[in-house]
Amino acid sequence: MYSSLFMDSSQLPRRQPGGRMDPEADRLILETAKRLMREQGYERLTMDGVAKQAGVARTTLYRRYRDKAELVSAAIDTLRDPSKRPNSGDAHRDLVDHLQNMRRNFDMSLAGTLLMEEPHNPRLIELFRERMVRPRRQIIKDSIEKGIEQGQIRQDVDVEQIIDYLMGALFAAVFANGRPGPDWPQKAIDALWPALSNHPRHREQPPSTSGTLDTLSPLDRPVRGMSVHLVAACVRLVKMVLTNLGRGRLVRVPRT
Repeated sequence: MYSSLFMDSSQLPRRQPGGRMDPEADRLILETAKRLMREQGYERLTMDGVAKQAGVARTTLYRRYRDKAELVSAAIDTLRDPSKRPNSGDAHRDLVDHLQNMRRNFDMSLAGTLLMEEPHNPRLIELFRERMVRPRRQIIKDSIEKGIEQGQIRQDVDVEQIIDYLMGALFAAVFANGRPGPDWPQKAIDALWPALSNHPRHREQPPSTSGTLDTLSPLDRPVRGMSVHLVAACVRLVKMVLTNLGRGRLVRVPRT
C-alpha cells in the first residue's frame, strides 16, 4: 500500500504545460522538506508545515506535489553523489579524502529517520540508498580497485568488506561521540592501512613478547586509548546498521 505512493525520478510529478513555476520556490520547498524530515521525522511532517517554513502558499505547494509522500520522494531524489572524486594517484590519500567527504556530507539524521520509517514507507529508504549510499560505495570501490591495479593495495583484500569497515567506522564514531573532527579520517585510514598496504614495511609483524608500545605491531597499538582490534569489534557491531542501510531492513522497536 505505502510503497505504491513512492516514485522514482521518472515518475515524479511533471509541470503542467503553459504553467511557469518559480525555481526558487522549488528549491525552498525541497530544502525545507529535507530539513523538516531531519528535525521532525516523516510522521510529524505536514504539507502545511512545509509551506509555512518555506514561505510559500499552500496552493504553490499542492500545484507541485499531490501529497506528503510525493513531496518527500521528490526531496530525496534531489540528493546527489559527490561531484568531486579523489584521484591523486595515492590510494592512501584518496581514502582519507573519501572519509573526509563522508564526514562532512553524509546525512546521518536523515538516514536514521528513513530507516525508522522503512516498515511503513520502504520506498523512502530505497531512494536514499539509490541517491546517497550506493554512489558513495561505488566511488570508494573504484579508488580501492585502482590502488590494487597500481600495486599500492594488496590484491587479496575483500573490497566490499573494506568499504563496510570504512563507512561503519564513521557510524561508530558518530554514535559514540557525535560527528568526528577533521583529523579523524586521517587517523582512521592510518589505523587500517597496515592491513591494506602492499608494501612489506606496512605489513603486520608478530607482536613482541615484551609488550611495550614501540614493539607492538601497528594493528596492536592503542588508538586513543583502545587497540585497533577493539575498534574493529565496535565496527562489526555497527556493521549491522550499515548492512540495514545498504541492503537490508531495520525493524522498528515498539515504544513503551
